[in-house]
Amino acid sequence: MKTAEIITAAEIGAMTIIDLRDAAELHSSGYASGALHIPLKDLVAKADPSSPQHDRRLLQGRPVAVYSAAGRRARIAVQLLNGFGYQAMDIGGFYVWAAAGGPVSR
Repeated sequence: MKTAEIITAAEIGAMTIIDLRDAAELHSSGYASGALHIPLKDLVAKADPSSPQHDRRLLQGRPVAVYSAAGRRARIAVQLLNGFGYQAMDIGGFYVWAAAGGPVSR
């Protein structure tokens, strides 16, 4: 799925976007509007439906797209999420989202 298609799906509520960066990265560059902020270090606990820390905004029936600063963490997250039964895809880095015209909040 192309980034423009991910942006459209997120805007209509058909896809969840996850920002994997830490808080300092978010504050310095902004974030995809509407994205959930779940740093990679917290993703296992938040994505595992059997975990008491599961983030109930993550629905296994809704596709998920992830991004990080440069894309390395996003590749790792896709593997983790797919392992939990999500349909996950990698946007890459935050710059990919922004360059494709994705809405950014500060």
